Amino acid sequence: MSVPGAPRDFIAGERFSQHRDERAATELRQLHYLWHVPLLRATQSLLAGRFDEAERLAWEGMAVGQRAHDQAVGVYVPVVVAVVRWLQGRLPELEGAMRE
Repeated sequence: MSVPGAPRDFIAGERFSQHRDERAATELRQLHYLWHVPLLRATQSLLAGRFDEAERLAWEGMAVGQRAHDQAVGVYVPVVVAVVRWLQGRLPELEGAMRE
């Protein structure tokens, strides 16, 4: 199952961009950029309907982003997780965390 309305051309184009960004992040070897790699992969997995994989990759990105002391990771990862839960019909599970 893929996300309705996610055009295949967009997904293919994003894969090319993702590989380019992954190469750059890996070459730079800076945590500030490396946490983006699993988040990009999580987004691709989300669009392809691989929700468990998307969530796992998002949390991997969180771990790297926290090591980098990058506050932005605290915004991106919860969004990915919320979209996963929403598409699974499980958004109410996050109600407690959202209220905190």
